[in-house]
Amino acid sequence: MSDLLSFHLEAVAAVDDNWGIGHDGKLLAYVSPDLKHFKELTYGQRVIYGRHTLATFPKGKALPGRENVLLTHDASFEQENITVVHSLHELAEYLKSRDDGLTDFVIGGSTVYGELLPWCEKAHITRLYKTFPADRFFPDLDAHPGWRLLEAGEPQVWEDIEYSFRTYGRV
Repeated sequence: MSDLLSFHLEAVAAVDDNWGIGHDGKLLAYVSPDLKHFKELTYGQRVIYGRHTLATFPKGKALPGRENVLLTHDASFEQENITVVHSLHELAEYLKSRDDGLTDFVIGGSTVYGELLPWCEKAHITRLYKTFPADRFFPDLDAHPGWRLLEAGEPQVWEDIEYSFRTYGRV
């Protein structure tokens, strides 16, 4: 899907010690500073995600203040304030038609990360220094030869969870 190479895709995720991102259709933890950081990164930009991620949003509705793009194979899926695309090719065509200077953030879930991470230039990772029960995972960028850590914020604590904001770049 070389069409996607001409776009500036960035991934955003919160991961635990095992690079887990979700369990039973929910986030592993709701860390208020992480949610604020996510909003600061993505507000006014474009977010790309799948149907399982949409289900985790408040009332299962589009995120306000962002252009929402949903990638699904379900040809009958429609929802207000969401652009629906059904393939990587259709996504690339849509992004090409939008050439508007917005940053395109891939925000989940695990299947969408798996499909789009090869075309992401950067990944904004909130590292949760804890292990949670998880059934959905993000690729381990620390062990991936195609990625390197660019920036690691100081560890912080929210409630009982230690975390830090980390930025990875494609090698």
